[in-house]
Amino acid sequence: MHPHGDMEISTVMLAGARIHKDSTGREHRLDSHAVQTMSAGTGILHSEMNASAHEPFHSFQVWVYPVAD
Repeated sequence: MHPHGDMEISTVMLAGARIHKDSTGREHRLDSHAVQTMSAGTGILHSEMNASAHEPFHSFQVWVYPVAD
């Protein structure tokens, strides 16, 4: 697991599948063409791992840092 904080993270799965686990107790499998959005808030721990022992996965992530006025 690794930490993130004060950001919004969107992941688009392009091919394959991955498993996402986080410190809130959530666990998700994201398959090809799935989209996941995660709010890191003041802090979250999460991990991402390949769902397959043989097939690679490819994804695209966008990290947005909120800006205060």
